[in-house]
Amino acid sequence: MKPARLATLKFLALLFLLPGMAGLIGAAMISTHYLDTMPGWPSPEVNRVVPR
Repeated sequence: MKPARLATLKFLALLFLLPGMAGLIGAAMISTHYLDTMPGWPSPEVNRVVPR
């Protein structure tokens, strides 16, 4: 494989990898935030039933 083609493939791999990793980190942060702020147990008497 030509060196120029290999450099282009490496650049494209990083171009897709970095935003994907940022998306995974963001999703994990949102998920843990919801886990901390949502009630742990349902309270049917106040109509609070959380599926998590």
